[in-house]
Amino acid sequence: MAPDDSVEEGYCLPLKDGKITLFEDFFKLCKFRLPITKFCKSILDEYAVHISQMHPLGLAKDRHFEYFCLCLGFLPESLVFRALYTLVSKAPFYL
Repeated sequence: MAPDDSVEEGYCLPLKDGKITLFEDFFKLCKFRLPITKFCKSILDEYAVHISQMHPLGLAKDRHFEYFCLCLGFLPESLVFRALYTLVSKAPFYL
């Protein structure tokens, strides 16, 4: 999809049903790529957060854990991830 110059910077185009918005910086700063891995999806489901709610550092922890497990010859598991990392909430919708 080509960029639309008619859209004001910092705003997104209206979406079709079933689609989500992720800002360009999420891909640039977080090195986020599609499709996401099964492990990343399991972590998002486990903590009941949407990918757009992830902080770049949180996404980096998720990816580093996954890559280290794979490099060591283990499949990453959400149970082990949860034993090492906890969800930190700073917004009222988590309370």
